[in-house]
Amino acid sequence: MATTTWDTLLPYVLPIVRNVPKIVATNEIKSAAKAFCERSLFWRETLDTLVFPEGISIAEMEVPRGAIVCKVISFKLEGVEKVPDVHYTATTSEIILVDTPPRQVSGVVDVALRPATSATGLPDIIMEEWGDDIAKGAVAQLKSMAGSEWFDAAGAQVNHELFEQAVANARRKALVGLAPKNLQVAPLRLW
Repeated sequence: MATTTWDTLLPYVLPIVRNVPKIVATNEIKSAAKAFCERSLFWRETLDTLVFPEGISIAEMEVPRGAIVCKVISFKLEGVEKVPDVHYTATTSEIILVDTPPRQVSGVVDVALRPATSATGLPDIIMEEWGDDIAKGAVAQLKSMAGSEWFDAAGAQVNHELFEQAVANARRKALVGLAPKNLQVAPLRLW
């Protein structure tokens, strides 16, 4: 998976927030990207198959480098959809089955991800579509830093509203299945 670095968004931030050090701007870009991904659930991946050996009810999820699981979207064990908190629980790194399997079984998990603290950027597809909106979140945070020479309450508010609108739009796209590795839902027959 190709990754676009945080520095790519600096041209969207530095001219708007004058005199801010690059390191401060970069940190706020990363923070805005985390918030964007956690709240929109737009960054989706189907992870490598999980294997639960006989008698073992825990399997570790292998996420892409620089990513953290923020939500399990779906989990299928031997092709059967499982219900969270009924059939399994999840942490940011493991799936834990409620019942220990009597034989080796495998499962597929779809997750929403966010950048880890150590991340150097986001996948190209997300940066291409949402990078300028993530930059607006960083600008909002920077302009709301009271006492700094770049403090601008009105500018912070405008950029915050634009960022919030982008998060809502991305979340809507993710829910209707337009996010990468989309969530597929079987139609429900009503009669």
